[in-house]
Amino acid sequence: MFPPITLTRPDWQIVAPTDEAFERIQGDWEQYDEDTIKAIIKYHILRKEVKTKSVPNGDTVAVSTLLDSPTFANITGGQQVLLTKQPGDEIVITSGFATRGTIVEEDIPFTYGTIQVIDSVMRIPLSLAPTARDAYKDLISFLGALYNLDLYEEFNNLKNVTMFIPKFTAFQQLAGRFENVDRAAFRHILRYHVIPGRVIHAWELVNGTTLPTYSQGKKGVTDNVTVTRNGNHIYINSAQLLQTDMLISNGVVHMVDNVLNPGNQSALPDLRPEVRSQTPVITPTGATSTGIRVPTPWTSDLPCTRDCPEPEPTDYPTSTSTTRRPAVTKNFAPAQFTGLTGSGLGLAALGALVVL
Repeated sequence: MFPPITLTRPDWQIVAPTDEAFERIQGDWEQYDEDTIKAIIKYHILRKEVKTKSVPNGDTVAVSTLLDSPTFANITGGQQVLLTKQPGDEIVITSGFATRGTIVEEDIPFTYGTIQVIDSVMRIPLSLAPTARDAYKDLISFLGALYNLDLYEEFNNLKNVTMFIPKFTAFQQLAGRFENVDRAAFRHILRYHVIPGRVIHAWELVNGTTLPTYSQGKKGVTDNVTVTRNGNHIYINSAQLLQTDMLISNGVVHMVDNVLNPGNQSALPDLRPEVRSQTPVITPTGATSTGIRVPTPWTSDLPCTRDCPEPEPTDYPTSTSTTRRPAVTKNFAPAQFTGLTGSGLGLAALGALVVL
């Protein structure tokens, strides 16, 4: 038996997959070692109790889990999950790799807190590289550029980060401009897309807020970006957020529609109703300025490109359905719980999740 995880707080919350959820992925669990399995279990235990009725309709809340091992989570207070209340009071829980599950039985009390029964096994967020290559392929140009400029490990080692990553089409449009750009200048641009030391979710981006970035300008002065909110639209400088709150091992990623420019930190969006897309703040040049029929830049810089399939970005961010999902071994002994009689929860699934 693997080492038990003991519940000691009365306000913790277990997110327990159903037996059917485990059965759907039971062929995967053999690939994981003891530490990984224990990490998956910890990722299903929330550090605070969140009753479903406390989540406002249409809102999302981030909750930290017990997963705080540096091997799997480079975030203060533990890796997070997101709870979103959909129409009809349905609660969706989002984990790594765009994995989503729905709470099917809610707020079940037991001795050590509350249980939410979910219809899928959550996936631990991984680093940017596997996340971009296997789940959010529209981010691969930024990823390839990091490898090209020897920045990937530097970015990956940062703790508590928020990244605003341009969609690959933004880099396609600027491919001609970046062909002969100075490498130091390019590193400066990429660092400008990172907010260090803070995990900032979309609902925490306050209109008019100035955020210090990871890049520094002349004389070591920190470069800043500015948040603009207009209705349901959010902008970083003049770049609009296209997709938000993608979880990675050391923070969160938001995808934007344009490359940010530290040389034009005062850029703000054009909010006129007739404006459908924002003008790039870095001027496109050459034949690639149209972004049409241009190869996705920097994918050749991704490791393992000769032996691994090339990522193929799409018009919309997608989750790769063929990606193997983590599983929890079915060989854990079911635990004994107080207050679960008549809950309808499959005890085999819960016993696989936590051993008291």
